[in-house]
Amino acid sequence: MFAIKNLTPADLDFIRKHLVQQTIEKNVVLFEAGKNGDSMYFVEAGTLKIVDRRSKDGSDDHVIAVVKPGGFFGEEVILTEGGVYKDTVVSLEPCVLYKLSHDCLQKIMLESTLTGTKLVLGISKNYREAINISEQHGKLIALVSAKDGVGKTTVCMNLAEAFSRRGKKVLVIDCDFQLGNCHMHVASPATPNIARLVQLEERLTFDRISKFIITKSDIHVLSAPDLPQDAELITRSHLNQIIQECTRHYDFVFLDVGCHIDEISILFWDTADQIIMVQKPDLTDLTRFKRLMTVIKRLNYPKEKFVGVLNQFESKKSGYLEQFKSLLPIEWLKIAADRETVETALFNGETIIAHASASEMVLDIDKLCQHLLLEKNIDIKEKTGMFSWLKNYFSGS
Repeated sequence: MFAIKNLTPADLDFIRKHLVQQTIEKNVVLFEAGKNGDSMYFVEAGTLKIVDRRSKDGSDDHVIAVVKPGGFFGEEVILTEGGVYKDTVVSLEPCVLYKLSHDCLQKIMLESTLTGTKLVLGISKNYREAINISEQHGKLIALVSAKDGVGKTTVCMNLAEAFSRRGKKVLVIDCDFQLGNCHMHVASPATPNIARLVQLEERLTFDRISKFIITKSDIHVLSAPDLPQDAELITRSHLNQIIQECTRHYDFVFLDVGCHIDEISILFWDTADQIIMVQKPDLTDLTRFKRLMTVIKRLNYPKEKFVGVLNQFESKKSGYLEQFKSLLPIEWLKIAADRETVETALFNGETIIAHASASEMVLDIDKLCQHLLLEKNIDIKEKTGMFSWLKNYFSGS
């Protein structure tokens, strides 16, 4: 019934007798942020979302969490003075809930102090996990390219190592959910991974997420699913929660974003403090990048959000640099081509920095690292959401 450890079947039966069952339909707002209340809820059946509601009609809700059967929410009004809900909760489907009020909790404590204490400790543990976190957020950096095969993942993993060697706490999230291979750069299996995380963990708090993060050479990696079909398990809501939790615990979180345009990739573009456009100096890349920019320009991001990188660069292809600059007039950095070193490092399951620290490619990655560390955090006052993007895109504005 409840996702609370240490409650025996007898405890559950006893608690259930004191709760009030409530049935609600789909799309019901159970309570709103800032409203007074005296009850929390346990989910028996159905699913609800906890949201930061930015518009009255809920058209651009920021999903904080999804609560499934066995979960609970609204515990802040039980555990804190004042009885004010901190978030808005909306049903995603018909639900059966059990309501625990202040009065009910007092009756449970009076009749069985042991069971009541277990209950309070269980719900307060979840609440402490949510509030006992520094408000300082790390920087979120998304690596994006117009097509596969440009070395984006190689740049991502080596950039993470460069940051780590400067004493930064770094996480890489492999966001190519069908065919990602960040784990290969640190000689790790693809399990545990993000698909197992969302399957097995009801509440995506950092202590649970951390169990699925692998650590090699001081780089922390949350791997993509080992099976392409498992990409369907990962939702926008899951990713919102994971990003929110991880940026509270890392100095930098790198997102290795897949090479396609959908609501998930746009979520990454929206939430990133900085987007590194990793491209290769050839005609195919230039053509696809031009098409990608027709979409990105509609999102009205400030130029300061972008850093350009021409990977696998050779002097004989320097003419492409101006072409890319004309499409995205920002600073573009170059990373030298060194195919043999890249392949050898990958075969050995290590980063290029670890394998050939004095190579020209490593020196270029180091320059990129320094450039990013000198950049100021960008304050995007209003980030374009998926609904706004669709409206602008199809209206042609």
